[in-house]
This record gives sequence, structure tokens and C-alpha cells, in this order.
Amino acid sequence: MKQTPMQMDDYTTANVINKNINFSPTDMQKILKGYKAESMDDKWNIVCDDGWINFQRSWTTTVVYKAHLIQKTSKTVTIDCIIYKNDIDRPTDIDDVIYMIMDLLNTFVL
Repeated sequence: MKQTPMQMDDYTTANVINKNINFSPTDMQKILKGYKAESMDDKWNIVCDDGWINFQRSWTTTVVYKAHLIQKTSKTVTIDCIIYKNDIDRPTDIDDVIYMIMDLLNTFVL
């Protein structure tokens, strides 16, 4: 399913988490397909574009988190950093942000 990525708001003051999260090539193929919310209850779209996974709110298509992908080896693809803004309505603690990203991937695409 081809999805049109949305532009990120101004992230010049964003937080960056440098973290290596590894995936198999099989999982990577699932991630690259992304996910479009099927109902208002899903709340998230996951759109891959030019080496980035964009985690968007489904109602507004606002990008909340961005995760950068790199091919480490022929058997490993890695998220090497996550970008996000501080927001009172969303987790901003590093561990909470990583948990949120993994939960979204596991719930909707893996």
C-alpha cells in the first residue's frame, strides 16, 4: 500500500534519541509497507519515506515521531535515532518514547 508521507512540522528544536533498535529483513519489509488507520480508534498512521518511519496522528496526519532507518548488515536493519518534540500530551521521557515507537510497530505492522 503506497502512502503519501506528510511533512513534519518545524523540528528545529526537537529532541533526538540515539539508539540502535535492530530488525530482521522480514520485519523491515513489514515496516516499509506502513500502516493506514482503518478507523478513528486506531489513531496512528505509520508511513515510510526516504529512510524515515513517520508516526502520524491519523486524524490530522501530524508527524509526532520520526525514526531513521539504516541497513547495518544484510541481516540487520536498524533504527539509529528517533526525533520527537516535547509535548504535554505525549510521552517525552526517552524510555517512554522508545516504548511508544516499539508498541506502535508491534501493534500495527509486525
